Amino acid sequence: MAVPPCTPALSVIAMAASAGGLNALSVILGGLPADFPAAIAIVMHLSPVHKSLLAEILSSRSQLEVRQAQTGDILCHSSVFVAPPNHHMSVVKGGRIALSSDEAEKVYFGVQIIKDRGGRVIAQDRPTSQDFSMPQTSIATGDVDFILPLTEIAPMLIELIVPREA
Repeated sequence: MAVPPCTPALSVIAMAASAGGLNALSVILGGLPADFPAAIAIVMHLSPVHKSLLAEILSSRSQLEVRQAQTGDILCHSSVFVAPPNHHMSVVKGGRIALSSDEAEKVYFGVQIIKDRGGRVIAQDRPTSQDFSMPQTSIATGDVDFILPLTEIAPMLIELIVPREA
């Protein structure tokens, strides 16, 4: 079967996860349609000493194409790119992915970067979080636009990204 051509994404959704993140990512990705017109980039705290199966697991729980990111990948709509363990992921010229090296200094201010570039930030609420530490840290910045229960995040992403017909 031929691989469909990449339609470069006009919108990119960045997701960060930690403890309890597999369930949250599964629920969110499982709630998005196969033709979702954005690319999704995921960074999750994972053990750097073990091979990650995160992309394979999420692929089985989503209609979107999910794969482990590599430097140079083009962000295509309806695709999910998962950062390898112990790597940060950024978007560079041409809508391509750049991964940090294992030794690169890690970046811990993702919410501000998103807001500085005109993006919106969603955090999962306390009652539906398995571990609220990461959402709480994001919320404490004052830059979170929406604090939502887990089951309301995918519908909000659809509302924010999918163009409405007049």
